[in-house]
Amino acid sequence: MFEVVRGFDTSLGAAEDYDLYLRVTRDHPIFCHNQVVAGYRLHSSSMSTDHSLMLRNTLKALGAQWNFVKGSDRHIEAFESGKKHWQSYYGYLQMADRIVAVVRDNLPPNAIVAVATGGDRKLLRLAGRRPWHFPQADADERGRLFQQGTQGSADVPWIEAGMRYEFRLFGGPKYSNKLAAISVTGVVDADPGSNVDPIPSGQAYLMAVPNPVPAPNRFGRTTIAWNTGNDSEGRIYVSEGGEYDSRRPANSDEAISHLEAIRARGAQYLLLPATAFWWLDDYKEFRDHLEARYPVIVRDEGTCIVFDLSEPSAASFTHRKSSF
Repeated sequence: MFEVVRGFDTSLGAAEDYDLYLRVTRDHPIFCHNQVVAGYRLHSSSMSTDHSLMLRNTLKALGAQWNFVKGSDRHIEAFESGKKHWQSYYGYLQMADRIVAVVRDNLPPNAIVAVATGGDRKLLRLAGRRPWHFPQADADERGRLFQQGTQGSADVPWIEAGMRYEFRLFGGPKYSNKLAAISVTGVVDADPGSNVDPIPSGQAYLMAVPNPVPAPNRFGRTTIAWNTGNDSEGRIYVSEGGEYDSRRPANSDEAISHLEAIRARGAQYLLLPATAFWWLDDYKEFRDHLEARYPVIVRDEGTCIVFDLSEPSAASFTHRKSSF
């Protein structure tokens, strides 16, 4: 097949594989056999991490198909649909990159940030800050089951740079008692270190070594060890931002209820990406509630708005005093 289509066009750089696939599919049917046939290595200098470069080269590869496309309304429609898809896809990733920079520059390292993700976990990569989906489906959501047993250890090779994972150990009747918890973060330039705190005798514990987890090639590896402390059965759950509530609020009252519920749980900031500004447009009373009570610490119309939920604004106090 490489000989038939004359191989890669290396002038397209990061999109040369996309161009190859387009040329193959012009003349040949495609069948998916659902088997792994290649390994893809991720590393810090991967071209795919440069989203501006990927957008330029992908559109260039698509544009190279114009002579084949022109003259067919169906092909032109697919061509335009492809352009819109890639502009939206890489534009979204560029926005996510800018959000990481905004968070790193403006929020403390241990900040708890509620993010209107729309359910997309890519927006939970906040340089090690503790992110929560906004809104939450269930404040008590434990996450997915990770391991089970009285004690043990497990290798975890999927800790992603910029992400924060919450591991929690439960035991007792129906696993209703939280025995221990730990936050694990992936950091590109983390020092793995060698010091490990002594394991408490006869006590429940949950630990990760190393933590933070070095992830120079996007993903890093750590080992989770646990003990329920009393030879009882335990379960470990892992969560990345809780469970997203995909139901659209019926009105501003419901939107405000979501906000105040996550603030009561401990969220210190609300981050609305540019893709979530509809919260402010569609729910006027929700917007008024936010702007009257919580100061804006970042406002970038092309990237995000960040509200400080930790302290009500002075305007809020003035409003309260005048209402007494």
